[in-house]
Amino acid sequence: MSNPDGLIELWTKARNGDKISENKLFSNLYARYLQITKHIIWKVYRIKSEVEKDCEDIVSDTMEALLKKLKDETFVLNKGLLQYTNVILRNIIYKYINEKAKDKLIESIPIDCESDSETISDSYICVDPETEDLLQYIKAVITKLSKNCQIIFLAFLQGYELNDVLNDFFPNTPRGTFDNMVWRCRKSLKIELKKEGCLDGLYKS
Repeated sequence: MSNPDGLIELWTKARNGDKISENKLFSNLYARYLQITKHIIWKVYRIKSEVEKDCEDIVSDTMEALLKKLKDETFVLNKGLLQYTNVILRNIIYKYINEKAKDKLIESIPIDCESDSETISDSYICVDPETEDLLQYIKAVITKLSKNCQIIFLAFLQGYELNDVLNDFFPNTPRGTFDNMVWRCRKSLKIELKKEGCLDGLYKS
């Protein structure tokens, strides 16, 4: 069912306790958003590991959040149902991408920093403390920025080129708008770094 009016009708009936309408509503929404999520995760973010289960988990979490709103008698849907669901989905996907990027950073750190052996012990993993602290610090600073800025800088940390960031993460954004966004993000990052005292002596106040 792709007709938003039809979905709103099902939503209204489900709010009034109609279980058949509720099941039909969430069945349609689940199928719709599973397809959308697979496209985003596979085509846009190029994340391959366990994507089938990951996509199902993302959509399930989205439906669970929406169901809570359906059951909340005080909740008022003051925008389109699909528009509201899009916001929920976007936030959950962003959290997922954020965690994947963090995992990739951690995986890039040498495992055994005390031995030449390539064997990894299950009970002990040695990570260079300075490298770990630096990565944690960079992550903490980036999370203080806007969502778009976080996406841009996490992509840079994963080795994306500027053109790839535009094409893969912001495909519908004009180049001029994107360049301005990157400039503003870099400015915001510099401000945050100065707050932390990392640029002392490099820039005048």
